Amino acid sequence: KTKVLKATQPAIPTDCVFGQYDGYQGETGVAAASGTETYAALRLHIDTWRWAGVPFVVRTGKRLAATALEAVVEFHAPPRLLFATHAAIPEPNLLRFRLGTDDGVTLTVQAKQPGELLHTRAVDLDVDFPVVFGARHDPYERLLADALAGDAFRFARYDSVEAAWAIVQPVLDNPPPVSGYPPGTWGPEQASRLTVAGWHPVRTSAPAPAPAAPVSR
Repeated sequence: KTKVLKATQPAIPTDCVFGQYDGYQGETGVAAASGTETYAALRLHIDTWRWAGVPFVVRTGKRLAATALEAVVEFHAPPRLLFATHAAIPEPNLLRFRLGTDDGVTLTVQAKQPGELLHTRAVDLDVDFPVVFGARHDPYERLLADALAGDAFRFARYDSVEAAWAIVQPVLDNPPPVSGYPPGTWGPEQASRLTVAGWHPVRTSAPAPAPAAPVSR
C-alpha cells in the first residue's frame, strides 16, 4: 500500500471538485457562511508501468443519492468488436468490488442477445459474500480483535499516512471553489468533467421481495 501511495502523483487542483449540499449552512452547529466542503471528487494517476495512463477517479460526499462503498474497474475496449455494429456499440465490461454491508464482487460482461442482430446486453455475474459466507464479524469486531492480538495488518502505518497526505496537499494548499448540490443527488455537475464517459451507476441492494398474500383454502 505504501509503495502505491508513494508512486501516486500529487493531486492537481484543476482535477478536483469540491461541493456542499444545499442546506448545510442551516444545520445545527454549522456557521451561517461556512465554506466547508461536504463532497470531494478527485482524479489521480499512479506513476508505475502497470498503471501508467490509467486514471483513478474518486468521489465521496454526504447527503448523496445512496450510501455505498465501491471500486469499479472499467476495461479497455478491444481493438475489434465481434458482436457489435456501429449503431450498437456495447458498453465496457466492468469489475465492481462492493464493500460494506452489501459486500461482494460483480463482473459485468457483454453477452450477445439471441437473434439475428449483432446486439449485446450487459449481464451481471455476482458473488454476494453474505450469501456465500453467511454471518461474519463486523468491521469493528475485526479491528478490536486485531488490536488485542497485536496484529497491525488492518491499521495504517505512519509512512502510508504521510504518503497519502502528500498526495492531497496541493489541493489543500490551493482548493477549488465549493459548488452547491441538492441533497439526494450525486454531487455537483462539475464533477462529471473528471470522467470520460460519466460516473458508473452505484449498485444498490435489490429490495427484498414482498411477502406473499395469504391464500384461503
